[in-house]
Amino acid sequence: MEIPLYAFDFLLKLVEKGYKPIIAHPERYNSIQHNLYILDRLVDIGCVLQMNAGSLLGLYGKPAKKVAKFMIKNCKLHIIGSDAHNNNKRPFLIGKVYNKIHSKEFKEYLMKNTKNIWNDDKIDLFKFF
Repeated sequence: MEIPLYAFDFLLKLVEKGYKPIIAHPERYNSIQHNLYILDRLVDIGCVLQMNAGSLLGLYGKPAKKVAKFMIKNCKLHIIGSDAHNNNKRPFLIGKVYNKIHSKEFKEYLMKNTKNIWNDDKIDLFKFF
């Protein structure tokens, strides 16, 4: 997957109109795998970054897993999604990922942001320090 050149201007216009664009599985985009700075641009614009649980588990290849770990380590993640399409093809994997997260504060942060999206409340980036 690639990000079109016009995407940043379009996303900024959405944010300026009060929307919160959610970027699904940015760790799987080829352009981001080759240029991690794009994550900074998306966050700076005001986008919400949603990682797929399967990426952290390595289900989408090493590049996606590497970027997923980078996103967590460098506070470029707002929420984790399941990418579950059904029980057979893409099962619900959130529980497996949450079991791998040892930080209680980070788990609470992820759950709070998920709730805040539904309630149209403020969404923050987690700070490990």
